[in-house]
Amino acid sequence: MLKSKHGLFLFLLLVGTSTQLKAQSRYTNLSKALENPNEVEELALGGTRYQVLPDSFADFTKLRVLTISNAPLKTLPPSLGALQSLEKLKLNSNQISQLPSEIGQLKQLKVLNLFRNNLSTLPTEITGCIQLEELNLYSNQFYALPAEIGGLTQLRKLQLFFNRLESLPDELGMLKHLEELMLSSNQIKSLPTTMGGLEQLAWLEATDNQIEFLPASIGDCQKLHTLNLNRNALSTLPAEMGNMSGLVSLQVNQNPLTSIPEQLTNCEELKRLEAEDAKISALPEDLGGWEKLETLKLGKNQLKVLPASIGSCVKLNNLEVYYNELKDLPATMANLSNLETLSIAYNQFEQIPEVLFKMPQLRTLVLLGNDFSEEEIRELQLALPNTRIR
Repeated sequence: MLKSKHGLFLFLLLVGTSTQLKAQSRYTNLSKALENPNEVEELALGGTRYQVLPDSFADFTKLRVLTISNAPLKTLPPSLGALQSLEKLKLNSNQISQLPSEIGQLKQLKVLNLFRNNLSTLPTEITGCIQLEELNLYSNQFYALPAEIGGLTQLRKLQLFFNRLESLPDELGMLKHLEELMLSSNQIKSLPTTMGGLEQLAWLEATDNQIEFLPASIGDCQKLHTLNLNRNALSTLPAEMGNMSGLVSLQVNQNPLTSIPEQLTNCEELKRLEAEDAKISALPEDLGGWEKLETLKLGKNQLKVLPASIGSCVKLNNLEVYYNELKDLPATMANLSNLETLSIAYNQFEQIPEVLFKMPQLRTLVLLGNDFSEEEIRELQLALPNTRIR
């Protein structure tokens, strides 16, 4: 027992010493850090008054993390390139308009945060950051990305939302390890035809752009599980999207889409599909491939019928088809034993569909805006005592 306690004491002593040393290597005051430059591993200067950093930064030979945020910082010194141990450079919410070419000398850099600055370009030397995994450039002044972006072959996360991008370079497709690509709130009209080269892409958000079409090569993004294209100018979706075997969530709300391609039903992992406020007049006849679909939102379209095969979507939990032109519902919907929320508001029903009387599992049923009598609704409420009907 004594030996055990002695061992525990030594362990706690080592942990405490390690924590103390870590705290001693982190500085929040530049003047104090410069007194012991060889000990500094992390330097956090948030909210400082600096507009220009001193060349003495080259003395921080062991610096791994540098954070300077919410400051009037406008330029970075060439001596930045001397920070050969730097792994994370966080310069968000400053006034930086240009990066020094020496940034390419940071061979150990893995994270580069530059969001909320005044950048409009990147130096070609950026490709020297051969270990870079995360690049955050959101809320800057980029109209275009340099072709050199394709040289950052280890990049896993690229955030570009809230810029002024009108296009993307073909070299983007060279980012074989890219997992997250955030492009929302730009002025992009099309995605590069090389998108299929993004073999590891799992998450793509490009909402609030002007995208008119998707390249067929997007179907090669086999690991893409979340695709959000809300509020664009898409009138069609490529049939090749049916090859996206990993797709789990697809959102294409507020696009002028006229149809959903039949091939999309090959996406057997799909759990969420949203295509509201569009011009869709019909769904694919065979929805049998969507056995895992849980949420289907098709409000504000021009649907006249729902296919009988919707009864195959046995995991469906939420179905919203309000503001369409439906007059009846298929009897096969009785198979949707997991359906809890159903909205058929503002359609063209003249009487309550018979199938609704066979769906006691419903928790919320929205009937507003249809020509149903109060007596019909009372009868339905008796048949569905646990359902909130409105």
